[in-house]
Amino acid sequence: MCNMQSTRAFAFATNAVGKCLYISGVPGTGKTATVREIIRVLRSQARNGLIPKFNHVELNALRLQTPKHAYSTIAEELMGQKFSPEKGNIVLDKRFKEGKGSDGRVTVLILDELDLLVTRKQEVLYNIFEWPTHKKSRLVVIGIANTLDVPERLLPRIASRLGSNRVAFAPYSWEQLKKIVTSRLESLEGCSDAYAPSTLDLICRKVASVNGDARRALELARRAAEVAEARINVEKITSATPGDTSAEGAAARAKARTEKVTMEDVRQAQSEMFDGPHMKLIHAASFYERMFLVALVKSLQMAGTTTVDMGTVMQIMKLMCKDVRVNVPEPPIGSGTRIASRLRSTHLILSDSSTQRNLQQLSLSVPTADVTFALVENA
Repeated sequence: MCNMQSTRAFAFATNAVGKCLYISGVPGTGKTATVREIIRVLRSQARNGLIPKFNHVELNALRLQTPKHAYSTIAEELMGQKFSPEKGNIVLDKRFKEGKGSDGRVTVLILDELDLLVTRKQEVLYNIFEWPTHKKSRLVVIGIANTLDVPERLLPRIASRLGSNRVAFAPYSWEQLKKIVTSRLESLEGCSDAYAPSTLDLICRKVASVNGDARRALELARRAAEVAEARINVEKITSATPGDTSAEGAAARAKARTEKVTMEDVRQAQSEMFDGPHMKLIHAASFYERMFLVALVKSLQMAGTTTVDMGTVMQIMKLMCKDVRVNVPEPPIGSGTRIASRLRSTHLILSDSSTQRNLQQLSLSVPTADVTFALVENA
């Protein structure tokens, strides 16, 4: 927690009972990681008696069946028993408005992927942001999302609860990315000197030029290491070939002795990650095909599985079309099958042969991170 955004978030969390904070920023800028680190520090202080003990509930809207299931999840975390969404709402209302069932501790509620809770009536968000205004609530709400404009999309009665309590995380610069990658390498045994000079600079400059996503920088560093490992193994076999006295054999033996990730390894990893055939296919997909891929990714994340049925994907896609930021006509009835067929023909997704359209099982045949990255870059 070394930057200004982290400092502001920490200051808020330590003195914010009865308030709400909105944290925004593009994916991979450390929003959730920063909040989790703040909670870790506060828990450590609570264990040492420096601050009173507190409750902590983290909710990811991607994993909710519906926005109203937020009530069930929060109530279950605090009460230790299962509730229906309706019952959970009643229980939480009594706890935060009247103090019934409360243990007297402050509760820190973290809402990740907050924008997925924005519905037409916004009832769930209104209740959540209204709870801290009650004296007996002893509640702090921290909302996290990838877009800056969520407060502007809220109804005035809800937006007023947030006020000016906002923290925006900017994309990482290449220097910051290098510190993050270097720190991760130093934490792994034998990896601190695995990269030749300037290779980390190349990795971090490339990612910073696209979107500054720290996760992408770490992934590129990992892939470059895999490329280097494969190259070194081949070079060792070549260098061990009996009787090979050629100039090529001597060069291979000399190169194998330098067992580090080289610039060429990074360039090959970059080509695979940023310019691979599947990335070009995603970029070339039509608007509704890209929407379908986003809906499929969200469906898989919500379900926590590797497959999901067509009906679920189309339901999420329709909700996305109605979003004020998109505001496009819903795809015609039956178009999901045609879209899925085209994406299957390009090997971006897999599907079974079910004759019942809505029950057809779908899955991605390319990494989720690649789909997300390509669509963000193409936005």
